[in-house]
Amino acid sequence: MRKTYTTMLGDAGVPLRVIDYVTGHESSGLTLGIYSAVTDVGLEQARTATQDALAAVGAATATRASWTSGLVQSMST
Repeated sequence: MRKTYTTMLGDAGVPLRVIDYVTGHESSGLTLGIYSAVTDVGLEQARTATQDALAAVGAATATRASWTSGLVQSMST
């Protein structure tokens, strides 16, 4: 039951130090090493976060390329 509770808190995005506190653990290593597990929810959150980060990088790169191209064109006229 304790492992399930700890894992559910992690999947809900509760900070590790808070999980340590509410479970009475003095060490995050104990919380991570024994009382947490990889879940489908956690894997989906990681996949979504990765896709969002890559999309943001792509959007920033496209904006920078557009800005640079416009700057080069304005300097040549």
